[in-house]
Amino acid sequence: MNIMTNVSVVTFDLDGTLVDTLPSIANAFNEILKEYGYEIFSVEKYMDFIGNGFGVAFDRIREVRNIKEDKEEFLSRVRDYYNLNYLKGAKIYEGMDKLLTYLEKKNIVIAVITNKDQITAEKYCNTLLNKWKFKYIFGNPENKAYPPKPYPYGLKMIVKDGYSIDEIVHIGDMIVDYTMAKNMGVRQIHCNYGYEKRNFEFENCVNRADEIIGIIK
Repeated sequence: MNIMTNVSVVTFDLDGTLVDTLPSIANAFNEILKEYGYEIFSVEKYMDFIGNGFGVAFDRIREVRNIKEDKEEFLSRVRDYYNLNYLKGAKIYEGMDKLLTYLEKKNIVIAVITNKDQITAEKYCNTLLNKWKFKYIFGNPENKAYPPKPYPYGLKMIVKDGYSIDEIVHIGDMIVDYTMAKNMGVRQIHCNYGYEKRNFEFENCVNRADEIIGIIK
């Protein structure tokens, strides 16, 4: 593992990296599945569905459960329920508080780049993560103004703001995070503790968030 120096900005994925949101996501989808009369899934099974936003999660669930309802109607109900219950079962990953505090003490800008809906991403930053100040929060916009990861919209905006590619490190747990960082030429760190279960050869892997303290200097 190479030590990373000259770091001015650290960007984080949200789900599976900063916060374990799997229970709250599973709870929302299961609630609506039950309302429509479909069999629900275990919390762990949702690791097969998530990672590219709620729309893709629905598509994957529909293949398994043969859902007949309109996608947008179903997702609207999921989002309404989730926005009211997004904290249910959600928690910051062990060691993440130490890492975020360490970065702020070093005057390193912290940011969020996620495929979660923008509104909900901001909610997490203003509740569970409100001890720390995220300068940028790039989520999935309601108006679809830009595509989700691995398209590097958030990284491009940060560079446009005056930071160089060489000053940025992205931390995530999914292939889309790795791909986004690589395509942009940004250094990256992969969180083994997250949700990605597909066989893939990641670089710069950590098993706990606070291990990153020994990497970013």
